Parts: sequence; structure tokens; C-alpha cells
Amino acid sequence: MKTIVQTPEPVLRKIAKLVDLSAISSDFIQGLLEDMRDAIAREDDAVAIAAPQLGESLRIFVVGKRVNKKF
Repeated sequence: MKTIVQTPEPVLRKIAKLVDLSAISSDFIQGLLEDMRDAIAREDDAVAIAAPQLGESLRIFVVGKRVNKKF
């Protein structure tokens, strides 16, 4: 389980790298996506998370299920 990084972690200030479409099915990216889904589920007020928030400088984000719920 990866922890969400906070400021002043340098990865949060870097320009994240593009992810080639062919890499999406790789074990690394699939594992990262799973870690991102888990991180959102652990937080009470999370709506979305980006890969840099888990320490990976990649242009990937995941939107949680709570964003679709009516308040």
C-alpha cells in the first residue's frame, strides 16, 4: 500500500511524463492504477488522485466513485 505524498515532495513539482497508450496494459501501470484506487478508497474526502501523489511522475489520474453520488 503506497502512501499519498505531501508537499514539499519534489515529485509534486515536476512535469509528469506522458504515458504511451501501449504501456497501459503493463503490470507496472496496472499495479499503479490499483494503488491509486486503493488510495482513494482509504480517504473519506477523496474525489480523484494523480500518479504523482503516489510518487510516480506520470500523467495518469483516477476519479473515485464518490464523485457520482448525490449529496
